[in-house]
Amino acid sequence: MPERDFDEAIRERGPIKFTIGGSDYSLPAALPATKHLSVARANREMSTLEKDERFEFLFALLVGEENSKQIMATAEFEQISQLLLWLMELYLGGERIRNGDAKEEASTSDVDPLSASIS
Repeated sequence: MPERDFDEAIRERGPIKFTIGGSDYSLPAALPATKHLSVARANREMSTLEKDERFEFLFALLVGEENSKQIMATAEFEQISQLLLWLMELYLGGERIRNGDAKEEASTSDVDPLSASIS
């Protein structure tokens, strides 16, 4: 009888780990399906929100409500913007971290995370 472990690829990737605002964080290797659906729903409704509301909503959705509050209280806005871009790439853009090494970007300081595609 055929057998397949759908969790194997996620286990192999391991968690997404990062440090920001002096604290270490760990997120699951993949977004749960409910969060993907929330992003898709939000993508349709984002135009009705102000830019800061979109940023806060998307950031909280990706890192979780409690992590979001702590990160917002301890990190600089530029760091948070870069983290959001990185997480969007990992979770929504198909790129993944391999062996704990992040792909280095030349510069993300001039990129607006809310103008990036969230499909």
